[in-house]
Amino acid sequence: MWLLDSGATFHVTPNLEWFSNYEAETSGTVRLGNGQECKIPRTGEIYVQLPNANTITLHQVRHVPALKRSLVSIGMLAEDGYKTTLNESTWMINRGNLRFERGHKYNNLYPLMAINPVGAVNVAEKTDPNLWHDRLSHMSQAGLDRLMVVGYIPKLQAKTDFCEHCRYKKQTRSRHTLHYETIQ
Repeated sequence: MWLLDSGATFHVTPNLEWFSNYEAETSGTVRLGNGQECKIPRTGEIYVQLPNANTITLHQVRHVPALKRSLVSIGMLAEDGYKTTLNESTWMINRGNLRFERGHKYNNLYPLMAINPVGAVNVAEKTDPNLWHDRLSHMSQAGLDRLMVVGYIPKLQAKTDFCEHCRYKKQTRSRHTLHYETIQ
């Protein structure tokens, strides 16, 4: 479980196994609300799979082993183009016209439930261009590129391979010519 936090400067988690990749080792520290300073051994990226099958990519997540909970910074979500709305009993995360997730306030916290953060094992699948081509009804490479630029799908490893479904289903027939002699 992640907690949406409007006061967090950046995303943080104590769970090392959730990271899909790391940037260079970090030697910084973070100061908690109680004044305690904790080391940040690494910074990286985490893909969080939501119950509605959407995936949010959290960039520059700090690994802080001393924490007990994982926090999602609402400010960093805003920098990535997400709009987070917190009400007295509910919350919602949108990106453009697409609703990514919504939930209910629980014990004065706004929990973001994840099916499972997508670790390094699943990253190859998430960035497979042929998988996205199939999932999006055999969308063209140009369409996939546009979705990557806007951030609706993760950065893909390469271009799509030859798709025999696209090739044979989109092929046109030769014209049938009628011969008047055979009709008469």
